[in-house]
Amino acid sequence: MRKVLYIIIGVVLLQSCKQKSTSWTFDHEIQLEKVKPVGIAIVNDTLWVSDAEGNRIVQIGEKGYILNEKTGFDRPMHITDFKGGLAIPEYGKDVITLLYNGTTETLKSPSLDAPAAIDFYEDTYGIADFYHHKVHFFDGTKWISIGEKGKENGQFHYPTDIHISDEFLYVADAYNHRIQIFDKEGKFVKIMAADLEINAATGVWGNDEEVFLTDFENHRVIILNTSGEVKQILSEELSNPIDLIVFKNKLYVLNFKLGTISVFKRS
Repeated sequence: MRKVLYIIIGVVLLQSCKQKSTSWTFDHEIQLEKVKPVGIAIVNDTLWVSDAEGNRIVQIGEKGYILNEKTGFDRPMHITDFKGGLAIPEYGKDVITLLYNGTTETLKSPSLDAPAAIDFYEDTYGIADFYHHKVHFFDGTKWISIGEKGKENGQFHYPTDIHISDEFLYVADAYNHRIQIFDKEGKFVKIMAADLEINAATGVWGNDEEVFLTDFENHRVIILNTSGEVKQILSEELSNPIDLIVFKNKLYVLNFKLGTISVFKRS
């Protein structure tokens, strides 16, 4: 009987530890300097934010001060790191601009109409093509076109962000209010979060354990496991969250209208 009791206690403690390791709590807020943030990236351990209204990208210190800025873009959107630099979707110019190694170049891609996001994984990359209601995926040798306008599985209604893992493409299907997942041959795999009454799915990011989604109009961040089950929903200190990223065990969430970054930590 005593042995059984020890086993039960051990299972309870293990479950408690697992729950604790995946729980996020609000830590602090970073107030930005006249920035309406849309996209966030980490480059060489520093935060970069796209300011679509200011047509610039800015490097942000932990106190919110602008450490560096690069101007001359046309509505930069969901940026990402690229070879120690940045890849910048220019929504108004219909191109992806690459800044790295002191050079600026345009990514060769299919025709775009308001690119909203780009992401890279090794030698593959994908683009959320907002007004074409498509995702373009380069598999290392060729481009694959995914989707068309619609509400069925594999169709999009304004794809806004994309995250690429070692196996899958995760797409924030903004006004179908869900995440869609595809394999790297462009085949539809499954839907996530469609039953959560999302109002504008704008930003998606993931790791080996969790998938994060910003629910823009409902002022929430939804955290799921990779099977699509809800682990946690964050709403504290969030207002129109539009993009997010996890870095050094902290979750950074951009609040578009307030011009702030809400920082969460594991507790």
